[in-house]
Amino acid sequence: MNNRHLRIILAAPLALGSCSSHPAASQNSIIPPYLSSSGIDRADLSIQIRADRTTVVPGDTIRFTLIARNTGPTRIQVGVQCGPSMDIRMSEPGGSVISVLNAQFQNSEFPVFFTCELGSYHFAEPTDSLLNRLWWKAPATRGEYTAVAGARGRNGLDDVSAPLSIKVR
Repeated sequence: MNNRHLRIILAAPLALGSCSSHPAASQNSIIPPYLSSSGIDRADLSIQIRADRTTVVPGDTIRFTLIARNTGPTRIQVGVQCGPSMDIRMSEPGGSVISVLNAQFQNSEFPVFFTCELGSYHFAEPTDSLLNRLWWKAPATRGEYTAVAGARGRNGLDDVSAPLSIKVR
C-alpha cells in the first residue's frame, strides 16, 4: 500500500486549505458553523474580496484576492492558528453553502495537511494589509452565487466582507 501525503508548510499568505476537516455543507440553506458570521467586526480591520471576473461559464476558474486591511495603530491577528488566515463562504443558487478553501482540494490526489503555526501571514501590521489568494472552479449548475470573505475565526468567519455576486451562465 502506497500512502502518499502532500504537506504544505505555510510560508506566505497564498497558502490554501484548512488544518481541520469540515463536513461538506448539506444541500439546504443552513450555514455550517465554521462558515457562519461570528459576529466579530473589529473597527480597525476590514476584509474585502475581489475577483478577476464575476461572470463565467461552467468549468471556468475565478481567482479571488482577499484583502485584510488594518487601519489602526496596533497589530491585529487575522484568522486562527493552523492554515490560512481567511476563507470564502460561497452560497449556491440551491441554497447550499461551501468553503472555497476546502473546495480547492476536494479532488486532490493527495490529502492536504497544514502546519499549525501562528505565522506572519496571520497578522496585519498597523496601517498595512494582508493578501490571500484563492481560486474556485465554476460548477455545472448555472445561476447566481454569492461570495463572502472573512477571517477564519474560532466561531465562524470574523470581520466578513461585503457580498460579491458571481454569475455562472
